[in-house]
Amino acid sequence: DLFHAHIVKPHGGAEGLQMLFHAKEYPTDFPADLGYCQRSSTVRMGPGFRTRNAVYSPMAATRPFRILPPGPAPAYTVDESSLGTRLLDIYFLSGQAYVQGFGRYAEAPQAVMVLQELFGVPPTTPPPRCGMASCW
Repeated sequence: DLFHAHIVKPHGGAEGLQMLFHAKEYPTDFPADLGYCQRSSTVRMGPGFRTRNAVYSPMAATRPFRILPPGPAPAYTVDESSLGTRLLDIYFLSGQAYVQGFGRYAEAPQAVMVLQELFGVPPTTPPPRCGMASCW
């Protein structure tokens, strides 16, 4: 049920970037219609729903991965703007990674290259061209 994250530049001049993950998206028993994804979902709200927000901060000296306090009910979603300026969104669907941001869209393996660049990890091999006009 974890399929997307928001990449943000933290407020206050903190170094590096952060990834905010939202788990348990589109629960079937959410008190509002969330559209198509909700209708085909197997996720349900439950006791663990309040811990659905996690942040990864690779530059953190301690605890680079942590669960955040819940956002407002009923979704308990922490908005990415509360952590910093949103740069990109990344989606993990059917074993593939997709990056969207700055008016662009990239499929794997270009999405992986973008993340490696953002987090300072050198790519191991150059990715093949994706063939999309709007690709990175």
